[in-house]
Amino acid sequence: GELCAALLGIEGDIFRDGHVVPGLPFISASEAERLNRLCELGRMYGALEAFGLGQDSQQGNVVYRTCLRQGVYNALEHYRQTVLAFEQRAMAAPATPLATLLCEMEPFYLLLPALVAVLDEIETRKLVGAALLGPVAAHARNGAPLVRDTLARILQALHRLFSQHVLAFLFYGLTPCDEFMIQHMPGTAETSFEQTWHTYHIVEHLRPSHIDPALANQILFIGKATLVCQGFQAEGVRAGADAEAIAAAFAAAELDHALLSRLVSGLRATVAKNIMQVVHVHADVIAAIKQFKDYYLLGIGELFLALLDQAPFLTGPPSLTSAHDIHMAFTRAASLIHIEHTDGFRRFRPTIDAAATSTVPGVLGAMSLTFALRWPLQLAFNDHTFSRYNEIFRFLLYAKQAQVALHDCWLLLNRRKDIGTVRAVRPLLSLRTRMAFFLDHFQNYLQADVLEAEHERLLARLSSIADIDVLRQVHDEYLTALELKTLVGLPKLRALVETILRVCLRFCETVRRPARPEHVGPDMLAPIQREFDAAARFLFQSLTEVRHRHLGQLLLRVDFNGFFSRSLLEQI
Repeated sequence: GELCAALLGIEGDIFRDGHVVPGLPFISASEAERLNRLCELGRMYGALEAFGLGQDSQQGNVVYRTCLRQGVYNALEHYRQTVLAFEQRAMAAPATPLATLLCEMEPFYLLLPALVAVLDEIETRKLVGAALLGPVAAHARNGAPLVRDTLARILQALHRLFSQHVLAFLFYGLTPCDEFMIQHMPGTAETSFEQTWHTYHIVEHLRPSHIDPALANQILFIGKATLVCQGFQAEGVRAGADAEAIAAAFAAAELDHALLSRLVSGLRATVAKNIMQVVHVHADVIAAIKQFKDYYLLGIGELFLALLDQAPFLTGPPSLTSAHDIHMAFTRAASLIHIEHTDGFRRFRPTIDAAATSTVPGVLGAMSLTFALRWPLQLAFNDHTFSRYNEIFRFLLYAKQAQVALHDCWLLLNRRKDIGTVRAVRPLLSLRTRMAFFLDHFQNYLQADVLEAEHERLLARLSSIADIDVLRQVHDEYLTALELKTLVGLPKLRALVETILRVCLRFCETVRRPARPEHVGPDMLAPIQREFDAAARFLFQSLTEVRHRHLGQLLLRVDFNGFFSRSLLEQI
């Protein structure tokens, strides 16, 4: 009887501190060794039972631990029944050999250490909440059937609890307790569904290690999307067959990760379509994309012509007042063309980005446009999207600035009609004509072959998009096409074009600087002409060598009638 008590973690006169009291005359050394081995089981059982029957003093982080306690206590039932059955047999037949008990207890030399190892890992890593599932899942992958089946039952109970929290978040946007892997950011107050979207996040130390981060992020997206649909009274995901299938996957004896991923991916596809309906109906994504074109891609041409006229400081270095100056110039330009009260203009605001790394010089290189998106367009267009738009915007406005400067230069050079002046400015007019020829045709290429063509292609694709993920992908492809075709995404070719633009602006500044243009001598003009010819020749050669199909149209535009290439080749 005392031996059975020791196996259940109860000390007596013969068994103390987890081993046989030494020096007992009726127990041989070999028997003591075998009994000590049995006492080791009793010691582990006592620790496990104390965990199973224990209670947590802290207020939070106890739901999963309580479930684990119950699972461990239930897992010890087979051990208890084995000990009690042996005790009954020993009482009926006192001569029952010790070897019988050793044989019956042998499987528990695998099970109890495995359970202790799970608890030791939890305590060592200080795991709490849903993270408790990780060690149980890891140790359940065991070759011993008793260990595998016992830990699988404990994990199954934990999975049922975890699935309730997952389903509550997926279908209702609820986080039932502070132990789930998805929580609110601490210290945030929700005043709108937009803010609610950004307050939910995955708490990594609560994520079970066997739940893939990609799956966790899908669950996060679906739950937040459910909240968005609720906010707009739109259709979300319904807790029907899908919820039952997910609950069944978690309740299975062994979690099928592939099946669970397919079920969650299917839900994500459904909710992404529902979000797309919100984006179309409530946020008017097509109108937003048209506004992107009007401002970031200079679609309202007269606005930016007026801006260049109102902001001559764009070529100078940024200063402390640059942000205010550019805002005032932008506002005056909008007022001149009577768009200051439109929805599009109210959503855009020019700023100076001190962290911008643009290759465009001056204030223009630091200038950015911010856009106030209607919620929930933020799900499709993020900060990186507008960073890419701004890089294209700066390049396009730089090219427009150079083109406008050359046209103003023509007016200045043709102001006086006397023969002496005409003869004196003829070299200036010739070089200006060549520069304007390149820039005008480059602008035609940008406007007709790139910006308008790609925008129409995007609008055509938008009409058939029913998924927010597809919208994001299609728009990214659109931006990539713009970056490549405008040369913004081709650094070497972009550098050559920017060199030409810089030379054109320097030429215009050289013409404007003297009191009279005819005072510009050959010594001032020759270096500019040489630099322009060298850059133009290098660009022409690069365009013929680069294997990008769309650049063939640019080459055709800038080399209309072979004028550009012929004039360059004559100088070789």
